Amino acid sequence: QFPQLEVITDDFMRWRKKEKDLVPPGSCIEGTRLKVVANLPYNITSEVLKRLLPLGDQISDLVLMVQFEAAERLISSSAGDGDYRPISVRVNFYSKPSFVRKVDKSSYFPEPAVDGAVVTFKLLRSAEIPQVDAERFFKMVGAAFTSKRKMLKNNLQQIGYHPVQVGEALEALGLSMTQRPNQLTCDQYMQLQVTLDQTAAP
Repeated sequence: QFPQLEVITDDFMRWRKKEKDLVPPGSCIEGTRLKVVANLPYNITSEVLKRLLPLGDQISDLVLMVQFEAAERLISSSAGDGDYRPISVRVNFYSKPSFVRKVDKSSYFPEPAVDGAVVTFKLLRSAEIPQVDAERFFKMVGAAFTSKRKMLKNNLQQIGYHPVQVGEALEALGLSMTQRPNQLTCDQYMQLQVTLDQTAAP
């Protein structure tokens, strides 16, 4: 009755379709970027985003219902905030996020213990995302946040950067050698990666 509709009953966390298979060849929507609309469980929100955010050539928008606290961390947190973390950097690397509205817990049935929120992510195409090695970049960001209380130059030792090397790179960017990981914006992390790449790579 609906030839343009394909219902896939599966666990998203186990779904291994490749990016090129999101829109099968010959499909009536071939050449069209998809929109993802979902109500996400709290415990997989970050992991789902990690998988979907890089697919900007296939997906134009994510419209998600998430827990209100998660929405604040994803959309509203910025460098210097206590909630600023690697997923915050990833969101801004791959998309333009927006907070749409808060959804009171009384709107749900059965009523949960916390409020929800609707958030959107306008995904960037591959030509629009920063032209850095994404794998190495997020490896550096992940290492940087290993201990939020430690200085950035010390955290990056675990991936082979010497503290002096990192400190000099930070100073070259006009930043303090004592920067903590949650004090750098996504753009500053990218600048740091480029500056470190111009010196001895790990």
